[in-house]
Amino acid sequence: MQAMRQTTLCGLVTLIVLCSLAAASSAANHSGAAPFDLKSVRASSESQTSLTLDHNLTGASDEFLEELVGQVSLEQLWAFDEALVAFQTRNTFMPQNLEAADYLFETLSSFGLEVHFEDRTFAGHLIRNVVGRLPGTVDPGRVVVFTAHFDTTVVPSWQNSYEYAPGAIDNGTQVSMVLEGARILSQYEPSFTIEFVLFAAEEQGMIGSQFYVDRSLCEGKNIVANVNMDCLAYDPEGEMQVNVHATRNSEWLIAHAARAITFTGLSMIEIRESLGGFLWAQSDHSSFWNLGIPALFFQEGIFPDDPWIDTPNDTMDHISVPYFVEAAKLSILTAAILAFDEPDRPELAIHAGQEVCESGDRIDVCLSFINPGEARTMDFYMALVTPDGQYYYFPSWTEQPQATRVALPSHTWSNKLNLCAIEVPSLCPPTMLPGTYALAACLTATDGTLACDIAEAAFKVADTPHCPEDMIRVMSGSYTDYLGESHFVFKFCIDKYEYPNRAGELPAHTTSWVEALTSCIEEGKYLCSKDEWVRACKGPDDLMFPYGPTYQIGVCNTEGVGVVTSGAFEQCVSGFGIYDMSGNVYEWTSSEQWRSLLFGGLFRGSEFRASCEYGFAPLSTQSAKQIPYAGFRCCSH
Repeated sequence: MQAMRQTTLCGLVTLIVLCSLAAASSAANHSGAAPFDLKSVRASSESQTSLTLDHNLTGASDEFLEELVGQVSLEQLWAFDEALVAFQTRNTFMPQNLEAADYLFETLSSFGLEVHFEDRTFAGHLIRNVVGRLPGTVDPGRVVVFTAHFDTTVVPSWQNSYEYAPGAIDNGTQVSMVLEGARILSQYEPSFTIEFVLFAAEEQGMIGSQFYVDRSLCEGKNIVANVNMDCLAYDPEGEMQVNVHATRNSEWLIAHAARAITFTGLSMIEIRESLGGFLWAQSDHSSFWNLGIPALFFQEGIFPDDPWIDTPNDTMDHISVPYFVEAAKLSILTAAILAFDEPDRPELAIHAGQEVCESGDRIDVCLSFINPGEARTMDFYMALVTPDGQYYYFPSWTEQPQATRVALPSHTWSNKLNLCAIEVPSLCPPTMLPGTYALAACLTATDGTLACDIAEAAFKVADTPHCPEDMIRVMSGSYTDYLGESHFVFKFCIDKYEYPNRAGELPAHTTSWVEALTSCIEEGKYLCSKDEWVRACKGPDDLMFPYGPTYQIGVCNTEGVGVVTSGAFEQCVSGFGIYDMSGNVYEWTSSEQWRSLLFGGLFRGSEFRASCEYGFAPLSTQSAKQIPYAGFRCCSH
């Protein structure tokens, strides 16, 4: 029955498009030419005819790249990694992490770069990125970001991640590559600015890189592309292969990596979203991908088979030395080609904010472009392609191709902050069946000549509902924390009541974090993250308490004498319909400082503890210890 259910275009689809786009009109009205046939060109491109345009990759000459390759030094790479391993651990919550940041600051400074720390506080700890800046001489406002994370961990983290986590390969070798790139490239004058960024707190969920990207966009930084590496020095079989991951927005970068790899002894395995490849998102490049910024990710060809990752045995004697050196050449040359080269034509990227949507969801489609030359006027085409191959053209979503005239400023990288929202009625295009849809876009000259490769994004319209009967669906959305920062959370399902999720029964109320985690896994679910828990508690109206903006005595079990049965306080329900998120028992969550924060207060609390935002973390050694009045609830995707 559910498989036959129809859904509108996710209720209401919001497309975010360039603010500089004028009112829609056909290309024929602009120039007298027939509308550009996006459908035919896209079909020809998929059949691998020669319709995609060649990139001009001659700005960074072969002679220059050979000169760079000749300077990559094993001795320097090894010395950098030795210095990092010498800290014993670079765990985010240990003092050695900040000591390592000081070392990175001093090292980048010694190359003559402009260096600064980028600080934020997370779970009561200082999170410190290190940023070295090499200004561009042609267009310093455009920035190429060359990155790796320098923090380390050991799993399971509650046992030994604080004592010894050398991280020689995860991620010392990649940090060494960034430092070696800074040492070499700092001797030259790139066309565009290069930022050599070493991220903290990657192991806690890419916190350092998310902060960097968010802050960069808020400051209006024009990030052209990111080159990121993780776990890239283990090759015991001598295969000398590198996986190169790219989203649809990032595919144009593969041409640069393909050129760079010809100067190394490596071979490249291309993993593209448009070809259905599984893209690895568990590293800092995903922070760029998530906001529509093109990024490449370099990864070991056999990853994640490296048995030493996230263990105390991730030491330098497991490094595959030839692979280490050649991977360094690849990553450094790719960054160099991007920063020293100038594309000869516009580059268009498109990004869908959700991979899967359901009725009532909103999809943000972000368009961005590089215009390497002088200001120009072009025609923009975008179509929604249904699973059965029907084309509906933006902006009025008809089957007739339409162009929108767009003025591209000179030497510009446009990002999400430069876009505006246009709401599309849910019945245009018509009712949609579940399936995978594509958004295809391109730029043409006013005479209809294709000016850039066709950019694509995909999303899936899924059957609804997704949540089991005893769980509540929380829509994608944001909540604001007590510091005024916004946190976006993708949709999820959450237990209606505290575990064991049954109305009228006492919830579990003396549990450990490990017991909570294990119990959820046994049910085919997972322990809710902190952000998911807070979003569910604050509800769609982002309230301080589940039931409203101010504390009310007697609404929840917050001034009682003991734990009561689930649902006993009928008004203690969040805007999503979830019970007992204030008072009764504390609830474990799965992400934050020790992956073990408790939220929700308890029956004997206070106004402060009863709020949706109050949480506390037991000692790191207590994740396996039962905590009085600690319960939990589970989530699922």
